[in-house]
Parts: sequence; structure tokens; C-alpha cells
Amino acid sequence: MEGEDFKRRLKPWAGAALAGAVWTLAFPHASLALAGWLTPALMLALCHAPRTRRVFALGYVAGLVHYFSSLYWVLHIPYPPGAICGWLALCTYCALYPALWVWICWKLFPATDIAGLTEAWLRLRRMDWRDRVLWPLQCALAWVALECLRGWLFTGFPWNYLANSQLDITPLALFASIGGVLGVSFVVAWCSIGLLVATTGSIHLKGGSRYIRIAKDFGPALGLLVAAIISAWLYTESREKQLVSRGTIRIALVQPSIPQQVIFNSLGNDGDATQQRLEKLVALTLEANRTQP
Repeated sequence: MEGEDFKRRLKPWAGAALAGAVWTLAFPHASLALAGWLTPALMLALCHAPRTRRVFALGYVAGLVHYFSSLYWVLHIPYPPGAICGWLALCTYCALYPALWVWICWKLFPATDIAGLTEAWLRLRRMDWRDRVLWPLQCALAWVALECLRGWLFTGFPWNYLANSQLDITPLALFASIGGVLGVSFVVAWCSIGLLVATTGSIHLKGGSRYIRIAKDFGPALGLLVAAIISAWLYTESREKQLVSRGTIRIALVQPSIPQQVIFNSLGNDGDATQQRLEKLVALTLEANRTQP
């Protein structure tokens, strides 16, 4: 009995950790764009509890798993003590945002006194169409608002935005030229949660009724996705024609390739060393100019 009780207690925390791990798969090295689409829905489905404090804690666990596993590159800073301290502090701070997001979303859920996730989906079936569409929209807006806040507060840390996971999906990534990076995040988040609500809210139906219900509930989010792709394509076509008429500019990029150990080491920043690095940079620039890139 004790073993069964332990498994029951562990299950929600394992689910939250799984959501965070899937979120990490959306970014390098895995770079699975599909994981980005799954993340908001998984976060809501696996980070639910009757008590709001437990919801926040589950979201925090998901955030910790994601940021500790995806921000590994911070550890590559040349000075290990500072790198480790910075990695720990940054990840524990960033994890607050998904925790707050999950808490906000379930606070906005158009039903109260939800005992568990199963009851939440049962309530969802009985809600009217407006609530089934409005809640995913509110959740997507909250996601984008918190991304914006994270990118601004305390000088900002705009890494691992949901939109960044869609870089290889060119038709959608191009929408950033119109709606910005946060606009792409909004589209992905709304579609993810909208599809979750549409499928779970219609699972009790059969045949054509089920598909009609899914189409009605998911239609607004899908419409936004289609509109985003079409508008981005039209805008890109228009911009390409304008650029062709204006001609092109050829540029060369020069990478100084100065090791960080030298930059941050006062012994390596004497006048002679600095002059040598400057002369090397000038020589590379002149060589690039001669080759006419």
C-alpha cells in the first residue's frame, strides 16, 4: 500500500517533469518543432491540481526541467564557478514564468471547484462555444505576455521563446516579419491549447458530431494560423520584389575570434596585445575587401 501511495504522489510531479522535457526537445540539440506545438497543451494537461499552490509548484518543476536542460550552454563560460552559479540562478529564475503561466491559466478556467483534471474536461464538454474558444485565447495571451516580461524585466532574457522553436518551419517563421517573434509564439500557443480543448471537449461525441465540434472549437485558432502563413507569404513576395528593384549590397563579415579567457584576463589586455589584435582585425578586413565577396 505504501508503494502504491508513493507512486500516486509521484505521478503528477513526473508528469510535470515530462512536460518540461518535451519543451526542451523543441530547442537545440534536438530542435523538434513539433515539441513546441505540444508544449503549451502538455503543460496545462500535466500541471493541474485541485489546489492553486500545487498548480504553481508543478509548473515550476516543469520550468526547472526545461531551463536546466536547455540552458546548458551557460556552463561553457570559461570560469566554472561563475558559470555554475549563473546557470543555477538563471534557471531557477526563468522557471517562475511557466509556473506563473500555468497558475494564471487554471485561474482563468471558466469553472470553479475543479477536483481533478478529469472533472475539468467533463466541465469543458458542458461549456458553451464562447468559453471553449475564449479560454485557449486567454492562455495564449498570457503566454506571450510572460515571454514579453521575461525579455524585458531585469534587462531581459529573451532566449527560448516558443517562436524560436519554429525557425525551421519557414512559412510560419516568416510571420515574424509582420507579428514579431511574440506573434509567432501566440499563434503556436493558441493552436496548441485550442486543439487540446477541441479534442478533449468532443471525445464523448461520435461520428460527424465529433468532427463538427472540433472544427467549431479549433476553427478560430486554425484560421489565425492560415492567415498568418498567407499574410507572411504575401508580405515576403512583396518585399522581395522591392529589394530586386533596389539592387543588392555585398558585405563581408570578419570574425576576430578572440578567446574569452584573453578578453576577461587583465594580463592579456596590455597595450601591445590590444594593438596586435587590432592590427589582425584590420588585416582580415583588408583581405576580405580584396577578395570581393
